[in-house]
Amino acid sequence: MYFRFLEDKKIEPIVPIVKHNVIDILSMVAIALQAAHTLNNYHRKNDELKFDSRSLFHIFRNVGDIEKAISLAADEQGESDVQLQIDHAFLLKKIGEHEKAQKIWRQLTMHHNFIELSYVELAKYYEHRTRDYSKALTVVENAMKRIEISNALFPERGRELSEDWQHRKNRILRK
Repeated sequence: MYFRFLEDKKIEPIVPIVKHNVIDILSMVAIALQAAHTLNNYHRKNDELKFDSRSLFHIFRNVGDIEKAISLAADEQGESDVQLQIDHAFLLKKIGEHEKAQKIWRQLTMHHNFIELSYVELAKYYEHRTRDYSKALTVVENAMKRIEISNALFPERGRELSEDWQHRKNRILRK
């Protein structure tokens, strides 16, 4: 259509295309304004402002606003978004806030669903960071027990007790 316009200089055929592009541009402005409003008011919780905490957490983290990311995740700590809690704990670990991360891992080990990653991270914390081998061993044994119980209750799921757990247990016992 554009090349035809260049040849015959008739604007009528491209008017719908121009209108469509104008709508696209105005839509992008509206989206940008809404995104800016959400990012600036993420801390307000009311019926007018709904947001996806995990997505906002990732945006703040990715643009380097670690303080806002942590604040947001901490505000949502009591919520049921397990993945947000996991991401929060990993961010805390990355910035050296190991004890705060450990508290989240510990909470996740008490979750009604078995979150194996929380046991792994908690065991690593006790084994490598605090060198509390007794606690590390307890975490490993609890994880192994939960896997065993889960397999007994839900054989169709068949979660395999990986060699990693036994290897970790043996290593801790040696220490």
